[in-house]
Amino acid sequence: MQPHRGLLLPHSEFGNYVVIDHGNGFTTLYAHCTDLNVAVGDKVKKGDTIATTGSTGMSTGVHCHYEIQLNGVYQNPRDYLGEE
Repeated sequence: MQPHRGLLLPHSEFGNYVVIDHGNGFTTLYAHCTDLNVAVGDKVKKGDTIATTGSTGMSTGVHCHYEIQLNGVYQNPRDYLGEE
């Protein structure tokens, strides 16, 4: 998946977050961010710093809430992330 544009929206549960549309129905969400380093319509690429982890919205501690969706259906990130 190669990200190509970012979307920023306010959300009470997620606080500050970024949604990246990767094309072909794939989106990823990064939530509870302290700082957002991209704006709506920005093109991003692998390695770009899009945000910093935080504890905004309904969060109990600093972390990155990460989601992958395919055509609006939640996916298990382990299916897309490499093994360490």
